[in-house]
Order: sequence, then structure tokens, then C-alpha cells
Amino acid sequence: MDLYPDVMKAHGMIQENSLTYRFLPCLQHWSFQRSQVVITLGPDMQARVAEHYGASPVALPLWAERRQATKEAIQAYRDQRGWGHESIVFLYSDNLGLGHRFDEWLTAIVELGPHSPITWIFSGKGAQRNKVEAFVQMEAHRHTPIHLTDYVSEENLSVHFATGDVHLASLAPPWDGCMVPSIHQGSFAAARPILFIGFKTSSLGRWITESGGGWVVPPEDLHALRHAIKEALDSNERRVRSQRAAAYSSSHFDRAKNVAAFETSITMSTSEAQDEKNTRNPDNPEFKS
Repeated sequence: MDLYPDVMKAHGMIQENSLTYRFLPCLQHWSFQRSQVVITLGPDMQARVAEHYGASPVALPLWAERRQATKEAIQAYRDQRGWGHESIVFLYSDNLGLGHRFDEWLTAIVELGPHSPITWIFSGKGAQRNKVEAFVQMEAHRHTPIHLTDYVSEENLSVHFATGDVHLASLAPPWDGCMVPSIHQGSFAAARPILFIGFKTSSLGRWITESGGGWVVPPEDLHALRHAIKEALDSNERRVRSQRAAAYSSSHFDRAKNVAAFETSITMSTSEAQDEKNTRNPDNPEFKS
């Protein structure tokens, strides 16, 4: 899942020149070299493991079940939370952790002001929740359409995801290749386009670019963010990108396909390891048979 000790460095928990950090990569390298198979969550993590740890990993993304909800259920969910009938909902539903970026969203919210057609929803918990919460409280006097909620229950997850017309995602550059947020699979499974703050070289950036199921905005590029938001306000643009997201989900994030690929990777690595063992030990009865 998350790649250690790289995450600890990106998180600022340990310094690169510390004795601890010099030791931990060696330990991880030792572990990878003695593993029959190493499975990573995306192409950027795969490249990072190959470059830093000398392994030959497999990249297998996670999967998500197709989530659908009726228009009536979506509207009732919005009404229950006071999110309005006519507004366009931009939904961030993920960990509010240190590996994500929020400044670009908050700047855009201030620029658009209280009369924006967008209702901004941030749903989740994490180390940066206090930052978003303080911003929400600060904007309350302007009646800015922004809400902060906790994680939702499993029974409400389908309608929660479907409520967002556009899903928001972000990844701070130091975390590229260390972490692959699973929000991508859930958003595409819900047939929702993603507006992503991050680099195109990250797994999320590559998948969104390949699929055409959203927008990729480089960190700190407010001009590009304004342009992406303008496009996302167009209902036809959202519809086309939603269709692309759903199609990409079916071909790349399907549970049955990815579990089968997972099984194949393990089976092949086990077979190769046995062949190597037999080569080293030709007296093995299994080899002779």
C-alpha cells in the first residue's frame, strides 16, 4: 500500500541524512530482494520501487464496485444536508491528510465568492481537517457555499459519491510514488470526473490523462485551476468526461479483472521460484518427474 520509509520522508517524520533513514531503505531493499513478487498500486510507485530498491515490481491498481443512485435519492440526500437543488457539487471525499493539497481549492473558493454556482463539500478526517474547518468557519460570515462533514457510512456511500457532480483529488509532489489515493477508483466507478491537483506523472495524473475522465492541474497553477473549473461548470463537458471515467473504470478498475491479474502474478512468481529452485537442485524429485 503506502511505500515505506519513503512516506516517512515525505511526511517529514525523518530526515534524509539521519541514521534512521540511511538504515531503513537498506532494510526495505533487503526485504524486496527476498520477495518472490512485489505488487504496487500504480505506475509511479512501480517506477519508484524499481529505481530505489532494485526490484521488478508489478503495478496492479485497486478496484471499486460500480456505485449508482437514483436522481430522487441524490436530491433527497442534498436536501437533507442543505446542499441545494440547483448548485453544482464539487466533492472531496477522502483522507484530509498531509499527503494532499488544499490551498488551491481554498483560494479558488475565496475567488468565486458566496454567489458561486458551486457547492463545495469536504468529507473526511485527517491531519489537515483543522485547516479546512478553520477556513469553513472563517467563510461562514460570507455565506460561502462550503461544508465539512465526517466520513459517511457504507450504506450511504453510493448516494454520497453520486451526489458530487465533480470529484476533487490532490497529491502533494513529495508523495508521488509513495501513495496512490484510492479515491480515483471510487470516483470513476461512480461515473464522476475528477479535478486533480498534482502532476501528470503520478498514477492519478496518468489515469485521468489517459481516460479523459477529468482535469489535471499542476500544484500552485491557479490559472490552470480557474480554466478547469470553468470547463467543469459546463454540463456537457461533465457528461462527456463522466462517460470516459466510467468506461476507464470498467477496463482498468474492474474487480474480477484485477483480482485475476493479482492471482496470475502470484502464481507466475511461485512457478518461477520453483523452477529456479529445481535448477539449483536437480536431484529434487519434482524436477525429475
